[in-house]
Amino acid sequence: MLHNITQSLPIKDKTCWLFPGQGAQYPGMAKEFVEYDNDVKKLFDLASEITNKDLTNILLNSSDDELQKTTFAQLAIFIHSIAALIVAIKYKKINYSPEFVAGHSLGEYTALYVAGHFTLEESLTMIDARSEAMQEACDKHPSTMCAVVKLQRHIIEKELTDNNVWICNENAQGNITIGGKITDLENIKSKLIQIGGRCLPLKVAGAFHTPLMIDASVKLTNTFNIIEVKSSKIKTLSNITGKILPKDSIKTELIDQIISPVEWLKTMETLKRNNVTDVLEFGPGKVLSNLLRRTTQDIDIVNIDKLSDIENLELKR
Repeated sequence: MLHNITQSLPIKDKTCWLFPGQGAQYPGMAKEFVEYDNDVKKLFDLASEITNKDLTNILLNSSDDELQKTTFAQLAIFIHSIAALIVAIKYKKINYSPEFVAGHSLGEYTALYVAGHFTLEESLTMIDARSEAMQEACDKHPSTMCAVVKLQRHIIEKELTDNNVWICNENAQGNITIGGKITDLENIKSKLIQIGGRCLPLKVAGAFHTPLMIDASVKLTNTFNIIEVKSSKIKTLSNITGKILPKDSIKTELIDQIISPVEWLKTMETLKRNNVTDVLEFGPGKVLSNLLRRTTQDIDIVNIDKLSDIENLELKR
């Protein structure tokens, strides 16, 4: 499907496509796309068949609380992101493939699919297995995450030492996410607030990208190892290092990513070093676009969440 299209389009230098992760979901997401385009309807039907979940109903009719469930949220965000890209390409608002792709947590799977490393069926199978395994880990270790702003990473890390709370990701300078068991996290939040930090709860089901997800990481090893990684002309940036991800490291990346911090700030710094000038974010919300704007003022950034975003998109040759 889409991964074949992106492989056939010419590469446009100094461009990047971004894909959001869990927490970006919202009720009614992708409604416009599925009502507007038959190819998107086929995507929903195929995805529902592969995962044995009614994804049309999940995306269009689930409440905010239901969508927060990991088993629903990850698939919903992936499908929404792909639907947005399908419509943008089909209606000739995009006629190229990017030099780089990158995705935040779950979004890394979307990026790898768009780059052509996996088929749609393989991607959905991996995401479905990942979301189920991570939900099981959440149920076993009730936990959560929060964003911490106004404090630098080294200050936060000092407070986390020996407290069973970990850095989950660094999204930008002064924007860190931490996670742990609920009581442990509440204790740390009070300490961080006392030293000038601000803590914002996140719409997630558990402490992702921490050692609390180790059971999920182990469980997925066999599932992922049987899937073949294809070659691609598009460069994918790693969640773990922020650098270009070699093909031979992709499977290890996806296993380790579950328990490792998402180094999103490093990813954005890689785009700056490679003189990227144009970025499109495909998917619900504008989180990644806003984070990139905080990191640099020299990149043209556009978010594609709704049909109107595509209609207003100016084709750049």
